[in-house]
Amino acid sequence: MSLILGVHLPNRLFLAADTRLTVIKDGEKTYRDNFWKVADFGPQITCVVAGDAYLAGFILRKIAGSGIKHDNINQFRPWLEANLPTFIDAYLGEGGTYKKVAMIFGGYDRTAKKKLNSSALGDAMSKPFVGKEGVVMDVATNRMVIDGLMREFARRGMEQIPKDAEFEIDYPDSSVFAVEIELPNAPAFRTIPCYGVVLYAQKNLREEHATMDMVQKLETQTDTRQKGEDAVVMWSLNLVAMIDEMISKYSLDGVGGHKLTVLLTPEGNVIPMTTVKKMNKETGKIATVSDICVQDDAFCVRDDNGTVSPFEQVMNYGLQADAEI
Repeated sequence: MSLILGVHLPNRLFLAADTRLTVIKDGEKTYRDNFWKVADFGPQITCVVAGDAYLAGFILRKIAGSGIKHDNINQFRPWLEANLPTFIDAYLGEGGTYKKVAMIFGGYDRTAKKKLNSSALGDAMSKPFVGKEGVVMDVATNRMVIDGLMREFARRGMEQIPKDAEFEIDYPDSSVFAVEIELPNAPAFRTIPCYGVVLYAQKNLREEHATMDMVQKLETQTDTRQKGEDAVVMWSLNLVAMIDEMISKYSLDGVGGHKLTVLLTPEGNVIPMTTVKKMNKETGKIATVSDICVQDDAFCVRDDNGTVSPFEQVMNYGLQADAEI
């Protein structure tokens, strides 16, 4: 079983995917845990995919090979809506069969400012809280949101901001949206609002509102200890823990492989070394280790035995056999 995830926060976008590939040949299933389900279309647009491997790879190659420079998520979506039916027709024309694929896209528009809805903030507007070992966590994004609220408050002559009012923050605009393709039906697009979470697993797309705890863990950085890469590792650990909670919540025990987390920024997406906490058999202590590493300038996966192997890219997957990602 596969799982992909998207999280839409005011100044951070997260995507995640497992690395399991299930190959079906002569009625037998075999599994590989080195499948890279992330595709980039320039520095501003990234997606994760699940479903039929061949259909997913075909569509991604059509997008990448279009000759269009995709550097603005708000321009990319209408282009995709207009061209996706043509890509599907080409897939069917080349012998493709009726299959299902889900894609979650995230990205930025650096020509516009991010706008938030006042009612959507809800519980996401949280106070700083104390984490483990008494470390005070600082909700950095909330400062940006509060500054935007105060500017809107002043613009309205110090009058109360009504429900569902839009206000601007000093950050590039961003977007997260999901696409479900279940042939022969037409593609279905779904917008994921700010503070929204979208999850695809068990061939179902689920959408929910980010909880206060979720927002805190994915927006915060520890003043005294986590900076730069350390903060990215912390977000990755928190996102993996959040995925594990969802696996338990929705009884998704069949999700396999490693969990790859992606942080998207206006400057280009960041792919942290997906981290997990494991027991050191010699010392008996819990250590933070990385499943993902770089070798010969390529992302690779390290298994429990320490063996390193390169990822197989979804963009390069051809019609080899029936396979689910």
